[in-house]
Amino acid sequence: MSLLDVENLVISSGDARLVDGIDFSVGAGERVGLIGESGSGKSLTALGVMQLLPRGISSTGSIRFEDRDLVRAPERARCRLRGNRVAMVFQEPMSALNPLMRVGKQIAESLTVHGRLSRSAAKEEAARLLARVEIRDPRAVLRAYPHELSGGQRQRVVLAMAIANHPVLLLADEPTTALDVTVQDRVLRLLDGLVREERMALLLISHDLAVVSGICERVVVMYCGRLVERAAVGDILAHPRHPYTAGLVATSASLGGVWSATARRLQVLPTIPGTAPGAAAASRLSGCPFRTRCGRASEKCLEEPGLEAAEAGHDVACWHPLPAPAGLLRVHGPSGPAGRDDDVLGPGLAGPGLAGPGLAGPGLAGPGLAGPGLAGPPAPVGSETDGRPVQLVASGDDGAAPILECRNLVKVYRAALARQGGEPSAGEIRALDGVDLVVREGDVLGIVGESGSGKSTLARILLALDRPTSGEVRFRAVRIDDRPERELKEMRREVQVVFQDPLGSLDPRMRVSDIVAEPLQALGVEGDCRQRVAELLEAVRLPRDSGRRYPHQLSGGQRQRVAIARALAPRPNVLVADEAVSALDVSVRAQILNLFAELIGRFALSVVFISHDMGVVRHLCNRVAVLYRGKVVEEGMTEDVLTRPVSSYTRGLLAATPRLGKQVGDDESATVGAVPL
Repeated sequence: MSLLDVENLVISSGDARLVDGIDFSVGAGERVGLIGESGSGKSLTALGVMQLLPRGISSTGSIRFEDRDLVRAPERARCRLRGNRVAMVFQEPMSALNPLMRVGKQIAESLTVHGRLSRSAAKEEAARLLARVEIRDPRAVLRAYPHELSGGQRQRVVLAMAIANHPVLLLADEPTTALDVTVQDRVLRLLDGLVREERMALLLISHDLAVVSGICERVVVMYCGRLVERAAVGDILAHPRHPYTAGLVATSASLGGVWSATARRLQVLPTIPGTAPGAAAASRLSGCPFRTRCGRASEKCLEEPGLEAAEAGHDVACWHPLPAPAGLLRVHGPSGPAGRDDDVLGPGLAGPGLAGPGLAGPGLAGPGLAGPGLAGPPAPVGSETDGRPVQLVASGDDGAAPILECRNLVKVYRAALARQGGEPSAGEIRALDGVDLVVREGDVLGIVGESGSGKSTLARILLALDRPTSGEVRFRAVRIDDRPERELKEMRREVQVVFQDPLGSLDPRMRVSDIVAEPLQALGVEGDCRQRVAELLEAVRLPRDSGRRYPHQLSGGQRQRVAIARALAPRPNVLVADEAVSALDVSVRAQILNLFAELIGRFALSVVFISHDMGVVRHLCNRVAVLYRGKVVEEGMTEDVLTRPVSSYTRGLLAATPRLGKQVGDDESATVGAVPL
């Protein structure tokens, strides 16, 4: 018997089955990944295992941990296990930490509540735990409140609390999703080391297959609350058998490898068409829930498939599973001195568009997974997808006229007031320190760097939402940083922004049609407003009836499409996108990036694309500037910078980027302590 055995787990809310009869196990010391898109039921499954389900949601089935049935155990017995024998790391550390308690007290509480240590001993142990999770100044962090720490520090605090009582099973729910690539790399290395040292079993929940493949031994794939595939990581990457899993592998591979920037910008990213209906809606559907998005679907798919062995150790729930290909998918080939993987995909899944003879089969259009199943193979520039012309990004060149530029840009913030006495603390924060950048007509300029590097500050100044301490910003050769707000109306029409969090940037009280129309009315743009809104909703691939909905009634990808439509409403020439895809699932991210590429060409946009994701920047941008502590440490054509980096900081960012098949800690030259040359 395994350490954790889950059998026929059903989690329900009223008549809706949110998790529908899943089975999996985790052995002692084993690392298992649970993957799927948002809404697939991953987090709910973890809460079900911990028996921490929200009020009104119930579970049935069997959850045996160390031969104890947690579903039927009394709550007092479950409390003795939680945080002691089994622990959980939540996706958002701020939700797991009490904002009114100092960090030290919270860690000590996790030690004293199980009666292991006295209060004084718990405080000393808390400091040791913080040092173990690589907190540089444990004593200072013990005295801090959660809001005074960075995202990476908060995640390490939560890890320290999780391992405090030496559990035998750790559940980690999206522990790195909201983190920069370098912080993510450090946290994953730390998590991997702790699991090995403590000899813990790990259930890692993520939508990012590259993250899971770097640390786990087996993978369990969920879709709409149901288990669709499970196998060893190598088998999943080499030959996924379920069309949904194949789509996840394709979208992850297309943005996770280190390929030629020029070649990748001439390809449309593979996507899984449509959107998942969600577990609640899927529970009311008969048959396979993926059939509406699958090119292999047949009448047989109106019956629900059971999970059966496709081969030894590889189970799949599909009436038409993909055949095992003749060759294997090599997602992390040998790296050259520049960190470039030249031979990434084998004949089984040829190219990032999943085109290849290994995937041919009934229900597929063409040799790959074209048609309604999966979008592919890659389309060349000027080709058509789904009957629509695809206009990929046109590269700017040195001969094009500058449209937006900044010279010797400096932004200094006064340090926060000291906690007591009200006196300013010593020193100042230089968010930007002598930045020079030029955005030319047709440019797609990528700005990359970690949190705190000055990316968002730069965006606000380029948008004239903030003023620099010194230096200047020019739009069409006219200086704008010293202009009063009343003189910036024309610039406001021509320069628009797409923010990272669409839900936070859209008014929850307004319908989508009103949100898109708002800038037209505010800027006095002439023309038929209703017609313009309808055209924009069509341009971003939203149905016209979505105009009657509110933001909370849309998925994350749909909300980002609304934000893009709103930005395009006044017909701008420049678009500033600040981490516009970082919060999205891998499959949805590919759809939005394809949309960006098409719209940039269709509307002749120049773009400043801010991101910490090197794969995204490599795909979309023709030029890139790397920011580190407010300075541009490297700038140039994307292919040159990302395949032949000069700065050690850029090399560190590239090394930290997760790639399919790359094991955590494979590259010891990653970003720890990296500084620019």
